[in-house]
Amino acid sequence: MKGQGQQQLVSKYVIVVDDDGDDALRGYSDKNKRNVDKIDSLIVINKLVKCLPSSISSMLCISSEINQAGGLFGPKGTSELKKWCTTNSKPFTNFRYGKLTGGVPGAEPLPFVGLLALEPELHPSYVLRSVVLSDPVSNKYAVSETSTRDSISEAACRYIDGGNTGLDALVVSTVGEPLNDNEWSRQFMKLSSVGNAELLVIDFGSITKPQQMISWITDTWFPQALVEADAATVYAGARPVRATKTSPTTVQIKWEDLSPSFDVIPAGGLEIKLETETNPSLRVIRLNNKPLPGEVQLMDKLVESINKQVYKKQFATPKEN
Repeated sequence: MKGQGQQQLVSKYVIVVDDDGDDALRGYSDKNKRNVDKIDSLIVINKLVKCLPSSISSMLCISSEINQAGGLFGPKGTSELKKWCTTNSKPFTNFRYGKLTGGVPGAEPLPFVGLLALEPELHPSYVLRSVVLSDPVSNKYAVSETSTRDSISEAACRYIDGGNTGLDALVVSTVGEPLNDNEWSRQFMKLSSVGNAELLVIDFGSITKPQQMISWITDTWFPQALVEADAATVYAGARPVRATKTSPTTVQIKWEDLSPSFDVIPAGGLEIKLETETNPSLRVIRLNNKPLPGEVQLMDKLVESINKQVYKKQFATPKEN
């Protein structure tokens, strides 16, 4: 890429995708017939960074979390790309994925996995239609989280269209309805916000049982979320320790730390509030001047549990798009 090719990248947003596709996308019906030599990924990345003009505006890298066999270049190649951006003072954004699945336009997978049955198993692309952006550093299960190619591509397009740069996020596909414009904005804001920020807003059609929902958040969801987010096994630093109902429609989650003399030190918290009147919704506000350890994982678990449990228990009804 020289001369005219470099000129075409002036002031452009460069997207580098660590996805070598799969046999179905490439059109291979018999894996034994596939004869593709493995390419040294770092050689490819080094050639790329030597060709990139410093006149690009910024870079977005879509990379695998799997250290060895994942994608085209994996974490080492991503580090080289980030180093190039730092050296050339260019904003660098990294959208990561764990287990990548799904097709691309024109090569969508079949809806059904296996033989037809009374309750057939659907391909993840047709089930995991919603998206949660998670903190990849503190998510211990990042390599096993599922991302569809639809989720990855939409996250990248929306982030770029919004004029954003500099985010490092794990894109996780979840069960639920596709996100609307406001929900996408809140997902991006969740990982980039500081201070007493509104971390999460979920709109409902109606909240039919607010007190039961608050009790469920306090007594059922929070203890289970602590275990699933590994917050209960943190041995050092601030951690969420309790959820307390502060009003019929409000729950506060408290973070605490220990001093060297084993005194308890308050470290901040989150407030979960139900709006039951004109705009039925659940809102989460950070009661702290900086992000709290594990807050992103808790919010991810809250969204997942609402999609799986709240509507099923008829605490609330989903908002119609």
